[in-house]
Amino acid sequence: MAMATAMKLLPLSYGRYLPRMPRRAAWGYAAILIAGLVLPFFVWENYGHIYQFANERKGNDWLDVLGAAMLVAPFTLVLWYVEDRRNYDDEDRIGSSLVPFALLAALLANSGRHLLIALIVPDKRVGRNLAAAIAVALHTLLPGIVRLGSVTYVATVVLCVVMACELQQIGWSAVSDDARHPARTLRLLFLGRDKEIHGETV
Repeated sequence: MAMATAMKLLPLSYGRYLPRMPRRAAWGYAAILIAGLVLPFFVWENYGHIYQFANERKGNDWLDVLGAAMLVAPFTLVLWYVEDRRNYDDEDRIGSSLVPFALLAALLANSGRHLLIALIVPDKRVGRNLAAAIAVALHTLLPGIVRLGSVTYVATVVLCVVMACELQQIGWSAVSDDARHPARTLRLLFLGRDKEIHGETV
């Protein structure tokens, strides 16, 4: 996953599982990310230009970045919570880890293709693929109304509906209880429920 992140960036949010990894795996993961994402800045001149995703969108500035982050950050947190509460396996977590960065890139570039790349990765829970299918279908059937730039927002709405359905499966009473205890919930997300059950957290 670290190598995939260094090459494509899409699985960047998988790094949130770093605290759960065995120490050796965590150090290896961090070393690969540093070597792949940080060191090139000191080796090649103007290397940072490849990260300018917003070139397709004129007038993009820090307000655009902030607005995109304000949407992506809570979505990522909810997705992480759903992954934990719904006991996503490794395959599920790898697939869903592609979405947050893809969504951010799509919003900054105003281009649905960035998000669609992540959503078309096979999903046995169907949600991501459903979001891609609905967005592309609406753009195909109603190109004058649902333009290519709107695909991102259509897919995002569908993803939010999928997250709402997942939260309903968890149970709104359990979700409300977790929301009332944010420190406990964040600790469980970072360290995992197994460690909490066995009393390994402080």
